[in-house]
Amino acid sequence: MLFYSVAGLCVGSEVPLAGLAPLSEPVDAAAMIRLGDVPGHLPGAILVGPNWMISEAQLLIWIPGLARFMLTDGQDIRIRPVPGRPAEEALAFLPQMLGLLLQQRGRTVLRSSAVEVGGWAILFCGDSGAGKSTFATALAERQHRLLGDDFCVIDVTTEGALIVHGDAARPKLWADAIDAFDQWAETGDAVRCNIQKYHVGPPTSPADGLPLGGIYRLRDDRRLDRPVIEPLRGMDAVQTIRQSVYGPRFVDPSRGSAGILRSAVAIARTAQVFSLTRGSGFGWMEDGLRSVEESWDTSRARRDNH
Repeated sequence: MLFYSVAGLCVGSEVPLAGLAPLSEPVDAAAMIRLGDVPGHLPGAILVGPNWMISEAQLLIWIPGLARFMLTDGQDIRIRPVPGRPAEEALAFLPQMLGLLLQQRGRTVLRSSAVEVGGWAILFCGDSGAGKSTFATALAERQHRLLGDDFCVIDVTTEGALIVHGDAARPKLWADAIDAFDQWAETGDAVRCNIQKYHVGPPTSPADGLPLGGIYRLRDDRRLDRPVIEPLRGMDAVQTIRQSVYGPRFVDPSRGSAGILRSAVAIARTAQVFSLTRGSGFGWMEDGLRSVEESWDTSRARRDNH
């Protein structure tokens, strides 16, 4: 049995979790990952999608031709790979399942990468391919510690503070991004067979929760020569956070869209939210990094003056 810390959750697993560093000693696991039988149907399903079913306490997901996954009550992930297919292909989907397991536990999970800046967590959200991992990796090259790659959890304390837990996963970059960073020497295994996306860099150490310093929504506009950073306020900030919720269709039906909205409002009320719009390719990266670091300096000065 291997043990991991994922966004502040202690997880025991019968299988290795790619991109995560196992803990050096066993812990009292709050959730378990096991290989075993998974049914093809979920009795009492409340919601049904093309390859998933949700009941009051369970989520069944099947990846055609690869595996079935059963998530139960935020405490258990059961995996059944399709016979005759390499189990590693099924295990490549475990990061997504862990994000959904945290959703089952009532946590607010955002699809984001994150770095630490001066004791604060800075999150980068956006659609698939927006450059979240690329940007965080570039910031790590500038000595900002990586906190997570696939998702982050934001907890609201009883005092109203926002605390971030990263998933502590190694970044996953496409081959063109790795080539742009000249990081082939630090490239690990492919994320999945026949896909040119790879784990890069050394394993990330789990970090205690850090206060949320800011959220950036990455957008692509091929017309731009230079990146543009704009503050988002009010419903624009709320909508940005809502759009970044991890697997919103799988959120506990008892929470539903109303619960997501409440969480987004609570975060937007306290956090600084920005849009970062950039051009295509990687020529914008240096200007983008510099612009983001300058926005941190401005935000820090404003925060220190209050």
